[in-house]
Amino acid sequence: MRYCLVMILIHTVAVVFFVSSCQKDSSSESCLSEYIDSLMQVSPDSALLVLESIVHPEKLSRKDRADYAIIYSRVQDQLCIRQTNDSLIREAVKYYAGELNRKKEMEAYYYLGCANKDMRRMKLAVNAFLKSLKTMPAKTESVYLGAIYTKLAACYEDQDMYVEALDMYRKACKVHLELHDEKNLCNSYRGIAVVHHLCNQPDSSLLYYQKALSIAETYNDMRWSYLILSDMARIYYEKKNFRKAHWCISLSLAIAPSKDKLWSGHLLKGRILKSMHQTDSARYYFNIAKTSPYIYSHAGSYYELYDLEKTEGDFSAAVAAVDSFLILSDSIQKTTNALEIERMKGKYEAGLLQRQLSSDYRIKLLSLVSICALIILVFLLKDRRRKNKLIRLQGQINSLNAVTLQKLSSGEEGEAIPVESEKDTFEKHFKAKLELCLQLYKETDIYKKIRVIENDELRHKVHLNAGERQKTCEELYKNFSDLMTDLKLQCASLTKQDILYCIFLATGCSKYTILLCTSTSEGAFKTRKSRIKEKLGDELFKLLVDREHR
Repeated sequence: MRYCLVMILIHTVAVVFFVSSCQKDSSSESCLSEYIDSLMQVSPDSALLVLESIVHPEKLSRKDRADYAIIYSRVQDQLCIRQTNDSLIREAVKYYAGELNRKKEMEAYYYLGCANKDMRRMKLAVNAFLKSLKTMPAKTESVYLGAIYTKLAACYEDQDMYVEALDMYRKACKVHLELHDEKNLCNSYRGIAVVHHLCNQPDSSLLYYQKALSIAETYNDMRWSYLILSDMARIYYEKKNFRKAHWCISLSLAIAPSKDKLWSGHLLKGRILKSMHQTDSARYYFNIAKTSPYIYSHAGSYYELYDLEKTEGDFSAAVAAVDSFLILSDSIQKTTNALEIERMKGKYEAGLLQRQLSSDYRIKLLSLVSICALIILVFLLKDRRRKNKLIRLQGQINSLNAVTLQKLSSGEEGEAIPVESEKDTFEKHFKAKLELCLQLYKETDIYKKIRVIENDELRHKVHLNAGERQKTCEELYKNFSDLMTDLKLQCASLTKQDILYCIFLATGCSKYTILLCTSTSEGAFKTRKSRIKEKLGDELFKLLVDREHR
């Protein structure tokens, strides 16, 4: 007693200093995790006390609150405390979902699965455990892996999915064997035995119970030995092998860790003794079992007493027993109804949550599809507008060509056209066509490429090889071929290289761009520019390089 008081005092003082230090330290989660891990080895209850001493975890930062949720859930799981709410651990899931810390993400999903399992929302628990498996880092120790397989098996077993449950239990056994974790291996063997029993395979069930029992006996674990022997006694009883059943239940009751809560064991032993026609001994154990505070053992004892006394001919005792059984039976029915309602409520809540998650997923998917469709629509509309603009500009150029041809035809038929008027007409049409060609040029890829060169601030980032220069010049020829044909007709002395320079000048390209695309020297550029001006004349050259139309 004195030792317990001293330990409580020590832990209380540690809690006070620990909490105060964590409030000052930004790395409180690391401090908390290390302290709780060390404390769990000595006193799990004290670890829970430390966590519960943090009165307002909601005031922690998001990361600290997420880490607190994982640690708190781990302590509850180790102490086998049933969780009734998953809101805290969901914060950890939301925080770590998609984060780089996959170990924390895996732990968050694992403890979310544990919470849903405790709340009997098995489908949600299975989903959480599967996500935990999916996010588990490759180099993580297999301690969690075995636990996840075991929890998944229990969830499948609860849903009568026995094939899946056996598969998970076997995977858990493989993990425990690799880790030499005998105690958890014992639990997995017992799980396989239970599933085989539920599948009406008693021989296979007994085989795995024997494996589990040998491990429990090796470690002198009385609790596991007691549970396994009780289960084996029940199977032998169902197989009508009453001698082995009696041996198992007697040994189980003898080694039970607690001697004051064995009502179900006494009830089973009474049934076995009744089947072995040991009436007095059976009555003795039924009378012990009927003192059970658990209604099922209580009612079962009265029913067995009724059947026993009826067989023995003591009808007054049989009537008294059956009256008690009927009263308890009504209570059992009410309890069963309440449990069924609770189960249906849990199933409904799980379904509601599942539908909500599905609805959120559909909304996100629909939003994503809508955004993609909108982007595609905008792109198509923009492309359509661009094409319509190109068609319109090309149509205007064709109209100008038609007008020019019409006037030339009039001249060929003998109508005298003054030289000055002809020159003015050409300049007017040339200026209009130049503006249209420039608008058309701004919708092309070559325009964007020229703009990249023009916007080169450092002036030596862009380098063009011979092939790229040739392609650039060909694209410019192609875009301005119609306009340059008119210019060539007006001034026949222009060479092809002169025409190219005229295009560069008409598009407003800088000297740097012209030199880069033509691979000529600055002196050669100045000479050619002067020659072009001389060939075209001042008015036409000025019109060509005039920047008002750009």
